[in-house]
Amino acid sequence: MHTGSDITLKRDSIVTIHDQLVAHFSQQISSGELPPDTQLPSENQLAKDLKISRMTVRRVFETLGHAGLVSRRHGKGTYVAPAVSHETGLIGYIGQSLTEGMSSELFSHLSAALEDRKSVGWNLLVCSADNSLERQLGFVSTLMNHDVQGILLTPAVVENPRSNQGVIHALEESGVPFVLVDRVVAGTETDSVVADQFKGGYAGTEYLIGLGHERIIFVDNPPSPAILEMDRGYRTALEDHGLPHSPDLTFRRSDIADRMPAVLASGATSVFAHSDFAARDVLSWCSSNGVDVPGQMAIVGVGDLRHAQGPEPILTTVRKDFRLMADLALDILLQRIERQGGSERRHEIIGVDVLVRKTCGAGQASRSGSKP
Repeated sequence: MHTGSDITLKRDSIVTIHDQLVAHFSQQISSGELPPDTQLPSENQLAKDLKISRMTVRRVFETLGHAGLVSRRHGKGTYVAPAVSHETGLIGYIGQSLTEGMSSELFSHLSAALEDRKSVGWNLLVCSADNSLERQLGFVSTLMNHDVQGILLTPAVVENPRSNQGVIHALEESGVPFVLVDRVVAGTETDSVVADQFKGGYAGTEYLIGLGHERIIFVDNPPSPAILEMDRGYRTALEDHGLPHSPDLTFRRSDIADRMPAVLASGATSVFAHSDFAARDVLSWCSSNGVDVPGQMAIVGVGDLRHAQGPEPILTTVRKDFRLMADLALDILLQRIERQGGSERRHEIIGVDVLVRKTCGAGQASRSGSKP
């Protein structure tokens, strides 16, 4: 029998304990690691093993039951249910990490958005691919085996962005409606909902320019369509304000420790990072190396990720509206499932804004707009 000792909870995650457990059991069931008729721990045992309330466990089992993943057997306990039928109303979500990062924000808001739609009978089956192309592709098969009626996908971050084309091909071959969320895949035309990465790059850079910074570091990631658009926004903001682009000021998150000493010595005074986690890494490096933030180095991230905020100083960031992203993605997917909305692909781009916090010297959070 599956036990609570097999489960690791992140108690400081933005994702609630309830949602983490639903995601854990959903993934175990969808992958076949918990086959039909497997008995789950009792409410009392799971609550004891995980040091959580029995009521939380009961709500988890109720959520899984509504999704058709488990069933109660009178006098015996809770068991993994047989494979669900087409009428169950399951939607699959393949994210990359369900406890931190962009996917965790999306998972949290997708869960809330679906909760608002419970009256029409939809439930979410979630999978965490951990940026593995193999796992991502495998989850398409497992979700199909569970007769999901639609799939939401946040594609993996990989060195070659075209490597994600394989999962897009598999989704197209499946015949099941799908929508990409937060990232698109180079060389494909699909329904998608993303933040305006160009405006994000422009707004974050322009805000730093407005504070008087001229040598601005851009901490990027492998060249996905999102990163390329953000880089274009960064360069355009520099150009619009008459500042030169210095290639030596752009480098990967993995190179922060190696590159920061030299760029700091060259006169760089600020950082625009592609994500709040990358910005947090820069902040950590500054703290370890005696560089005052924001006195010697101002920092702007992207996302407004609650899990990345950590202790003071709170990150100035380019905010993405993940709840709006989740709502739009679900609306498009449900229209496709119900054969509404026409055949033309929808590519929704959501606006961003700058939340000014303490890593740029503000005493409290405020908002700044930008007009690239």
